[in-house]
This record gives sequence, structure tokens and C-alpha cells, in this order.
Amino acid sequence: MSSERKCGIEQQYRTRALFLPEEKKFTRALYERAFPEDSAAYVDYYYREKCRDNIIFVREECSPRENESFVQGDSFVREDLFTRGDGTGETARLLSMAHLNPYLLSVCGLPVRTFMIAAVATEEERRREGHMRAALLACFDFLAERKIPFTYLLPVDESIYEPFGFETVCAFSPKTETESGLISASQYDIFCIRDLAARERLLEETELDKADGSSGSGLPEHPVIMAKVTCPESFDRMAGICFENNAARLAWLRGRKILLCDEV
Repeated sequence: MSSERKCGIEQQYRTRALFLPEEKKFTRALYERAFPEDSAAYVDYYYREKCRDNIIFVREECSPRENESFVQGDSFVREDLFTRGDGTGETARLLSMAHLNPYLLSVCGLPVRTFMIAAVATEEERRREGHMRAALLACFDFLAERKIPFTYLLPVDESIYEPFGFETVCAFSPKTETESGLISASQYDIFCIRDLAARERLLEETELDKADGSSGSGLPEHPVIMAKVTCPESFDRMAGICFENNAARLAWLRGRKILLCDEV
């Protein structure tokens, strides 16, 4: 946990991963504020289905319960407050989050486990304080430790993620191209491997988009997929090539035929 001073008050920050559903639910209020274009039905679906097996990295502002030192004027609500269950009486307010959603990809015929980074958000009044950076760096450490070769995301603004080593590798693909789930290696080098449950979730997402008319909302005019190498050694084994650097690795990825749709 780091300690900083703000407005003459010592603030305690921590970055950690949420694995339990009862903890993940506390991030919903921030999600709804950050992504108002998503319907209530979609958010219900996301927290019911996608948050079942994802991991959410959060940046929190902590304080002892008996002497809360949060800066006056912060527009938080009770749903943003965590209380640790270890008897310390410590509470924490959510400042920023990044979701790691797991996917199994086919990469040139090989099954590769990876994660899509989604729902990256910071409380509006607490931006430009390094909280999103802390959450993302924790994601990268987690992926590197587990030897995940690369991660990817669908950015609203590419310039936000370029300083973190992300590069554009392909255009995004509409859900309609993947609804059947019948993607073959002859069509694409890289695509999602979907079991029956994943296909059912994709169809549910598509129906929700049609129902509320939100398909494509909140996206730039020409949305893209960006990728970042998180474990060079695993990436080289995946590709069967010993690359000189991450720029060469991403260039190789960019040269493949890729189908990654806009689902999160």
C-alpha cells in the first residue's frame, strides 16, 4: 500500500485484484457512471455473466473506519465503499478499475489463453492522478506472472494506451460476423475459440444490442483492436520465432488475419 499526502491529509492507496462476485459488485456504480451508453439490461448481463469468471483490478483510497480521512467534496456513493473482512475495520473507496476478461484464442492453429482488457474507468474527479496507470500495471504484472503472451483491448482513444506499449493490430469486427461461431483456420489466423456457453453469451449480447439500439455506441468512427506483449518468451514460443523486440512481435501479430469482435 502506498501513502501520499493530499490537501494536507495523508491518503493511503492500494491496488489489488477482485476475484469474488461479492466484491466485484461494488465496481458496478463506477461502470454505470463511466459507460452511460450501456443499458441497464446490458449491465445486468455483464455483471451476471462476464464478471462470473473475469478478474477486476482496482485502485482504492483507504482509511481506517474510525477516522475516515477522505477529502471532502468527493462525489462517491455508499456502493463505492469496500470494507475489509479481516477485522481491521478499514474501508476503501474505488477510484479506478480495469477488467481482465478471459478468452481462448486460436493462433495459427494453436490454442492460446489470453485476456481482453475492458471497462477501464476512473472517477471523473480523480483522473490524472495515476490511478488508472496503477490498475493497468497491476494487470500487466498479473499476465506476465502467468506467462500470457499478449493482451488486447478495444480503445475509445488509441493515444491513451500507446504509452503502455499497445499498438493497433487490426480493425474490430462486428458481432454479426461471429454469431454462428463457425470460424475456420482457412479464414483467419487468429480468432476466438467458442464453446457452447460462449456462443450462447454472444447471441445474448447481440440480442441486447438489438433491443436497446446500443450497438457501436461509445466507439470511435473507425474502432480498432490494440495489443500488447505481456510475456515475450511465451509469445516467441507461440509464434515459433525468436524476435528481437516487442515491436517485431507486434508487427508479426499485425501481419496475421485476425477476427476479434467487439464483445467484452
